[in-house]
Amino acid sequence: MQVRLNLIIMSLSIAIIVSKSIRTYNHLKFFINALVWGITVSSIVGIGQRILGEPFITLWEKTGSSERGSHILSVLSGRIAGLADYAIPLASQLSLIIPIVIAQLMFCNKKMLRIRNTIFLILLVIATLYTEVRSALIGVCFAGAYIYLNKSNINKKNLIRDIFRFSSVLLISAILYIGIGNYFNEDRFTNFTDESALSRLPMQITAINYALYHPFGTGIYNISYEYIPKGFLNNPEIISGVISNTSHNQFSNMLIYYGFIGLFLLVLLYVTIIKELNESLKKVQQNTQYKWILIGLKGSFYSSIINSLFHNGGPFIGDIVIWFVIGLSIAACKLVYFNSLNKVS
Repeated sequence: MQVRLNLIIMSLSIAIIVSKSIRTYNHLKFFINALVWGITVSSIVGIGQRILGEPFITLWEKTGSSERGSHILSVLSGRIAGLADYAIPLASQLSLIIPIVIAQLMFCNKKMLRIRNTIFLILLVIATLYTEVRSALIGVCFAGAYIYLNKSNINKKNLIRDIFRFSSVLLISAILYIGIGNYFNEDRFTNFTDESALSRLPMQITAINYALYHPFGTGIYNISYEYIPKGFLNNPEIISGVISNTSHNQFSNMLIYYGFIGLFLLVLLYVTIIKELNESLKKVQQNTQYKWILIGLKGSFYSSIINSLFHNGGPFIGDIVIWFVIGLSIAACKLVYFNSLNKVS
């Protein structure tokens, strides 16, 4: 419990430091580029782990805690970790960063920057595929469709057209997901009958049952048979998955660890951030200088939320990268607000 509390305090500190350090548009762009470069380097290390093995696996072991040793078999089997602890945290980071790169690629007109972002995007997507985390890829596809729709300028008068465009992009993304996923790992990406997929529903029901008995949370994952739905008790594989794993959903995880108050705070955090990004987008209108950043950050949260519906990534587990992105969002909204005041005066 103390370790988790320390992680949250450190994460909050990162968001505050990032938001306070950014005072101009150039500062904001610098911090975004630093984050993108950092995750891209981690992705390159991960791709090296998959294709070459050494020295990238040793580099991963030497740059983290001793706990990484427990994930060595996963990395050796091909599920890359990059510079994160293992595949799932790396996928969570990628789901946050890829939408920002997509937004900059779509809105930027500078040739060299477009070339760089295209290369980065290819590397980041390959790394996501090599993590073999399905939900991260689905989240990125959704965020890409959202960003494309905003690039075309959403108009209430053409709502049907915009819905058709969004649906078309999602359909194309689904086709690409199936095609590319089958190429990289058919059993993982398009097979939803494995133990991991089948245990997700009972995990969520079990988490809700647990929360009803412990409405203020318990600070630990301590699931027993009494909380598992009776209809699943005759399947030992599912029971094993439910008891030995966390709930694989950041919202139900919040219920288990922090109770209904924790869940309310998490939802409030996301609603507030997305609402502020929306308000800032209204202020910038056609100003692409800030527009790509705001849309990219908003897409980043959409992608991350979708991914976290099937994994434990999220702000309240000490995920440093998401707090960095939260700090960027606060800073971006603050800059847009003060710029709009200056224009009025």
